[in-house]
Amino acid sequence: MSSNTRNALLKFAGQIAMNLAILFGIALVFVAVGGEWTLKAFGRAAFWSGGLGLVEGFISMMGGWLSTSSFPFQYGASATEETGAERAKAAQDVKIRGEGHVIVIGSAGIIMIILSAVLARL
Repeated sequence: MSSNTRNALLKFAGQIAMNLAILFGIALVFVAVGGEWTLKAFGRAAFWSGGLGLVEGFISMMGGWLSTSSFPFQYGASATEETGAERAKAAQDVKIRGEGHVIVIGSAGIIMIILSAVLARL
């Protein structure tokens, strides 16, 4: 495996770990609000925080798509001296960043939902 591939995988794993930590914290807040400090309660909270992660990823993807198709974005892009190909590349980069976030937060959300299923069996 090349060093570029290894670095990209480590960056991806780090982003998933960061999002998992955030979702784990949200699950702890859910448990604290519920007042029941058991593994079963944490499993339910993990399920809901994982679901919130999936929803947040979907909403952010739609926001990225909508931002590139909005009139202000299109008008601002056309007012520059860039060629059509350069403007298309910039719009594609915005869209890819949004979809990349969906993959990361979606993976973290799915891991939290799997964790909730494992905790439900205990």
